[in-house]
Amino acid sequence: MHEYDKPDYSHHLLFNDQLSLVAARNHPRIQYTVTEKQIFTEQHAVVSLDLIDSFSSPYYENNELLRAIVYQGTNLVSVLNIVSKTELVAIAPKWLIQLYSHVLPIQEVQLPWDKVSRPAFLIWHEACTRDKGHQWMKALLTQFTHHM
Repeated sequence: MHEYDKPDYSHHLLFNDQLSLVAARNHPRIQYTVTEKQIFTEQHAVVSLDLIDSFSSPYYENNELLRAIVYQGTNLVSVLNIVSKTELVAIAPKWLIQLYSHVLPIQEVQLPWDKVSRPAFLIWHEACTRDKGHQWMKALLTQFTHHM
């Protein structure tokens, strides 16, 4: 999804998340590299596809990867935690994998696809547009993400 289009909401692109595959550091079949065929044969953990704006849904819905899902968590941190303790794999933002690799035994694995990014938006209801606090937060987040 490259555009966020919901009635009565506005959005601003903050940055594009770079995505990677995450696996347990001691995964028996994956060690810092993976083929496309392997991705389709591994079992996957995802953020629940039933949740509104699930992080995982664009990668699994209407895709043969949907059959590979064996665990659905409520958020990416719980998915990373399950991946660290099992042979499951997941698609997650590179920065999140790198952050949690210091506290969980996980490894980041480059995806073998050309398109490995996803847009991250700041989204707000139009009623907030003139709110001074919202304007300050939007300016601060926009400035911060330009320096990333």
